[in-house]
Amino acid sequence: MIDKILELQHQGMKRSGIAKALGLTDNQVKYQLELSRKAPGIQQALSNTRLDGSKPMFGWRKTKNADGTSDSVFWKNTDNEESVEDIADRVADRLARVIAAPSIAQPSKTRNDLVNFIPLFDVHLSMRVGDFGTHEAVKRILDIINDMFSRRPVAYECIIVNGGDFTHQNDDSNQTPRNKHPLPVDTDYLDTTDIAVDVTVAMIELALQTHARVTFKAVRGNHDENTPYILRAALRQRYRHESRVTIQTDDLDFFAHQVGNNLICAHHGDLKKNPKDLVMGFSARYPKLWGDTEYRELHTGHQHHLKAIDLPGMLYEQHRAITPQDGYSKKNLYDAPSEMQAITYKMEGGRYGTVTHAF
Repeated sequence: MIDKILELQHQGMKRSGIAKALGLTDNQVKYQLELSRKAPGIQQALSNTRLDGSKPMFGWRKTKNADGTSDSVFWKNTDNEESVEDIADRVADRLARVIAAPSIAQPSKTRNDLVNFIPLFDVHLSMRVGDFGTHEAVKRILDIINDMFSRRPVAYECIIVNGGDFTHQNDDSNQTPRNKHPLPVDTDYLDTTDIAVDVTVAMIELALQTHARVTFKAVRGNHDENTPYILRAALRQRYRHESRVTIQTDDLDFFAHQVGNNLICAHHGDLKKNPKDLVMGFSARYPKLWGDTEYRELHTGHQHHLKAIDLPGMLYEQHRAITPQDGYSKKNLYDAPSEMQAITYKMEGGRYGTVTHAF
């Protein structure tokens, strides 16, 4: 490219004309011309550091010349980079190995007038608190889910909503995505997301044993903005042939679902809005669902403590966290206990009952 630019410049072309002739921007031509003035030093630096014939992945080298000047080179070897086709083949191979859900017999009798709702707020898988870590969190949540279903009526539908912060981390930086607060974790993010998928699969398939249908939705939290995408992709593949399971894939910030005369809504709760404004926001976002129902509830988490407010047109309920208290909570006297709920609604409208498991 430098040779082409210099040749056109030698012919008397201006920089703008060179850019147009070569399909470059004016700044790209300027950069190449500046680079051409440095080219002899770059070649000498490559030779001095023996990088001209080597094949490292990338690096930075600096060398001093006899006249006291120095040259530096950053290099990147692209020979080993995957092509788009290679990546597509690798992804296709992994998807092909996703095991489809086993055939689970539908229960012979379900109460078609009832629907069970399982809100999962602030599980924080992979968080390390003293002796409590991922292994203990998995055992805890699966034991409680079994207990919950044993105490719930055999309803027609089970709605499971992962309300955010299901995983404690969002990537291997082990920091919160927005504020970069350090996070105590006991495993890397790849393992955490695999575990999150496995735990969710176990919950869905337990629900299939006692319900005619299962609806699942993952919502983003402030700790795990990436995790809902991973859960959505994995679960869609696993249940691609299972007509009894619906994996909702729409807006990952909000959940709104009509069951009979009920509107069940959820959000992680990290928007800087008071409960009344959140309720008004949902009424504006889902006007048809709002108008078609008489009983409406909005469920949130994030704050890790219980709050319930009867607002005009909708009950607002903020749930306690499923995870145990971390060091930050203890230090700041946020002493709310951890617990999990399962709520049953009547199709005609309103609650039939609530089961609470306090840890």
